[in-house]
Amino acid sequence: RQAWLWQLDGCEAEVVLDETSFYAESGGQAGDSGFFGFHR
Repeated sequence: RQAWLWQLDGCEAEVVLDETSFYAESGGQAGDSGFFGFHR
């Protein structure tokens, strides 16, 4: 599994995963949500 992280500014970032267990919104169903945590 791989992930790519782009730091957008001091507090926000964008994460791209090659695999995920989250589901996108489709057909009126609510999409999944979650969070990532990390330590420096």
